[in-house]
Parts: sequence; C-alpha cells; structure tokens
Amino acid sequence: MLSPLAVLEVYQFARDSDAAEAWLVAQDAYLNNKDLGDNLDAVENLLKRHEAFEKAALAQEERFLALERLTTVRIYHTYLRLTRLVLHAVAPACACHQPVCMLMI
Repeated sequence: MLSPLAVLEVYQFARDSDAAEAWLVAQDAYLNNKDLGDNLDAVENLLKRHEAFEKAALAQEERFLALERLTTVRIYHTYLRLTRLVLHAVAPACACHQPVCMLMI
C-alpha cells in the first residue's frame, strides 16, 4: 500500500507530466508550419516567432529535466525494492552462506 506522501507524489507527477505534454501538443502546430515567408516582413515575423519559441522552450527545459530526474529516481528505487523482495524470497532457499549470497540480503 502506498503512503499518503507517495500518493501525493504520484498525483503531482501526473499533473506536471500532463502540463508538459499539453505544452508539447500546443507547440505541434508551430513546429509543423511549412511557411517560410513570402517577403521580408513575413520572414522577420517568423524569426520573432522562432525567438519566442526558443525562449519558451528554454523556460520549459527545467520542467522536463525535473520530470526526467523524478522518473529516473523512481525507477531506480522501484528496481531496488523489487530486487530486495526477490532476494529475500530466494535467500532462504540458498543454504550456501557464501559472502556473495549474504551481501544480497
């Protein structure tokens, strides 16, 4: 059973990942735009829009890095927990008492 803090972390992760995905989806139309500009004014306008996009992407970078760190840490901790469960289940069956086996417990 998950602790209340773990449940809160799951909800926060879901909220943050949904917000990050919504931002990415909102950028899809801009990124798929094939307009290269028909004249100098149009090209300058596109350059300004691109600069604004770059600033927005840089602002979002920390959000994506935080989500990546959280998932990496969570996966690592889940792996450790599962490894310990498996080792504790297997260890009683192993009667060799070798140092390697004893370290795994």
